[in-house]
Order: sequence, then C-alpha cells, then structure tokens
Amino acid sequence: MVKMMRTPIGITKAILLILLIGVAMDVIAAEQPMRSREVFEKGSPAEMSGTLRKMGGGWYLAAGNLLHQVYLAPDEYKEEVGLDVVEGEPVTINGYFYAEEGEPTGIIAVTVITVDGKEFRLREDDGRPMWRGRGTGSGSRNQPQE
Repeated sequence: MVKMMRTPIGITKAILLILLIGVAMDVIAAEQPMRSREVFEKGSPAEMSGTLRKMGGGWYLAAGNLLHQVYLAPDEYKEEVGLDVVEGEPVTINGYFYAEEGEPTGIIAVTVITVDGKEFRLREDDGRPMWRGRGTGSGSRNQPQE
C-alpha cells in the first residue's frame, strides 16, 4: 500500500498565490502601451501620408484602409511649436513604424510631421523627444506619448 503524503494547506495556497501573481503580471504587461523608445528600437524608419483621427484619447493615421496609432508629443510642446493637430487633416509623417509580425497596422513614433506644408520636428532621428528636459510632458510618464 502506498502512503500518500499530504501537503499542508499553507504551502498549497502559497504556490497558487505565486502562480496567480505571475499570470496577473503577464496580463498587466500585455496591456501596457508600447513606449515611443520601444517603437524606435523595434521598428524601422517610415514615411506615411493620410489623415489624422482622434479616437479614445489618442491620435491615429488613416492611411488607405489602415489605421495606425500615432505618437506625437505632449500638448504643451505642440502648442509651443505651433502644431495645431486637427482631426481629418491630411498629414505626412516621418518616424519609426512598428507592427506585430503579420499585422498590417501598428504604431508610428513621429520624428517629423508635415501639416499644410509646414514641418514640425517632434523627435531627433534617434528618437529622443525634442521636449525632453524642457519641463513639458513630465506628468505623463505612465501614459503613452501621443
């Protein structure tokens, strides 16, 4: 006869708690928006044209029948440089584009946006934001940059 060993309830609960925490961390990580730095690291240079759309607090570029999320700049910086972003306005965007493998839509971290013939530089070519260290956007660290 085989004698079964019983695991104390406390150890079982601890193991379940550790597993649940691991699953919760995976879910939270999957829901975090990609930061513009990650778009520069994982993406590739791109130029796209289309019209801007405002959806759910973020900006998107409608290019053909595709809709790409666009990371612009904090409102304070856009105001400082005179960039008035208007929904439905045609634009040309230069920046870095990243999409999950096999996905046609993705995220664009904008370096330069051209609106009505005027160019506005939002990031250096290496991805460094023009507003960095200038006191703008400091309160939005936990939110995706527009």
